[in-house]
Amino acid sequence: MTTQKLDQALQNNIDWQQFMARHDLVWDDLPDKWEEGAFLGNGLLGAMIFCAEDGRLFWEAGRSDVTEHRNHPVPSFARCRLPVGRFYLETVGKIRSGSIRLDLWNAEATGIVTTDAGEIAWRTYVHAQEKLIVIELEPTEHEQEFTLSFVPAAAVNPRQVHRKEPIDHVNPAPVCEDKDGIKLTSQTLELGGGYTTGYLTEQSVSGKKRLYISIGFSYLKDEHKQEVLDALHDVRHADELLSSHRQWWHQYYPQSFVSIPDTRMESFYWIQMYKLAAATRADRPSMDLMGPWFRGTPW
Repeated sequence: MTTQKLDQALQNNIDWQQFMARHDLVWDDLPDKWEEGAFLGNGLLGAMIFCAEDGRLFWEAGRSDVTEHRNHPVPSFARCRLPVGRFYLETVGKIRSGSIRLDLWNAEATGIVTTDAGEIAWRTYVHAQEKLIVIELEPTEHEQEFTLSFVPAAAVNPRQVHRKEPIDHVNPAPVCEDKDGIKLTSQTLELGGGYTTGYLTEQSVSGKKRLYISIGFSYLKDEHKQEVLDALHDVRHADELLSSHRQWWHQYYPQSFVSIPDTRMESFYWIQMYKLAAATRADRPSMDLMGPWFRGTPW
């Protein structure tokens, strides 16, 4: 038997879903640090999930090419990454506990938030190919009035914020608007261009909500808003969108197979393979220190 046929036979005998499940990342408590958060991405857009200091769970949205193109007297401060903003879960009751599972095979995160009023089950994925972040939330009876609110981040040099130095430059304030049911927050940059975060909400009679989120960026021209509108106007049926997302990931993993007797080391390998495809692609920005997951840093 040739090596190629042997490899094919081996892959055909692997229950990939079961095999990858033993490497899933599981949180029994909600993480409260960036370094400990659940992360999703498609090489351009990303979402980091963890809790704020006040206990609220949030999804920090990111896009790896959102940068300030202003020059700076200190070379290391020039063309810095800029934060996009966060989607905060505003629950009816006070959050008491929660859990998260990062499903590597399907490249999605699921979780439950328990409050003193009820529970909210949620699922999130960053579509493998489309410029979309999808968040689904399903509350119990007494958490029906929960909200997910977007708070844009200030478009200032994060290095100066991190170092608590005087801010030498602030871009114009973001502009919010509602266009055909799509909520948009546009951040223009003084030297031209900018970025827009937009989201579309679907809600069922049972109280289940689904948010489709997109982030657009343009270097000099004001094309970022239209990029978001195009992405959200073209949103396909939810089942079709999820199916195409999973199909990409299910084709990605079987291109290589590694099994190590030490399960901890084996898990490390597959988590890195997940991180690689979440952080960059052949046709998308190269991976820097952050990938598509923004973090304030002195670097």
